[in-house]
Amino acid sequence: MPFICLLLYLVVIYLRPGEWIPMFAHLRLLPLITVATVMFLGMEMVLSRRRLTKAPQNGMLLGLFATIPLSHLVHTYVGGAIGASGLFSSNVVLYFLIVNIVTSRARLRTTLWVLAGLTALLAWQGWEQAVTGVGWAGQRLPFDHRITWLGMFEDPNDLALAFVMIVPILLSRVFSRAFIVFRLLPAALLMLLVWGIYLTNSRGGFLALLAAIAFYFIKKSKYVVTGGIVAAILGAPLFLFAPSRLGLLSAQEE
Repeated sequence: MPFICLLLYLVVIYLRPGEWIPMFAHLRLLPLITVATVMFLGMEMVLSRRRLTKAPQNGMLLGLFATIPLSHLVHTYVGGAIGASGLFSSNVVLYFLIVNIVTSRARLRTTLWVLAGLTALLAWQGWEQAVTGVGWAGQRLPFDHRITWLGMFEDPNDLALAFVMIVPILLSRVFSRAFIVFRLLPAALLMLLVWGIYLTNSRGGFLALLAAIAFYFIKKSKYVVTGGIVAAILGAPLFLFAPSRLGLLSAQEE
């Protein structure tokens, strides 16, 4: 049950139905699902006598969480410390839920496919927004014609990075040893996400895409030169069709 709740949590975070679907407008879906997920996880751990999952990242995340209010407190900005801690706390909760619920290969595969599907939906709605000028949630295409979504994906740069995050996952399926039929869907989703990154016209997103491709093939070939050459060959067409704003990239920019 906690795994199902976690998947619903991800659906709400990505699709944000409470912000554009009237029937969900008055429901606080995210807090409700969060509480339900925590409760079911607690019950499962008590019944199975399982402890919290130990990982090096646990301490790293808590350390980062601690530095956020401290970075404001050193300037005696108490309000900023409280506000920043509140904003980041949802990330901490989501991390610990995932680490303690996604505890098997089957759950990991399911979670990755759900994330890939949700991200592809955002890319599809972005494509429609670019064509019609209006997104699924009624958001207008900005004057600079960069696609957007809602909430944390309202910024085209953040939306682009959400697309990039799924690219290596799909690459691993496209270049797997599975039958060609089983590689067609990942290939189609991959092309959709690359198109979505292009429509965000995000310079950082495009550079992150090239980095993700390079890292994947270097890791896959186990040789830096070989992997770099393959990545360069695949990345060259992307560079030719890079966002128009890439030429404005400067080290002096904020």
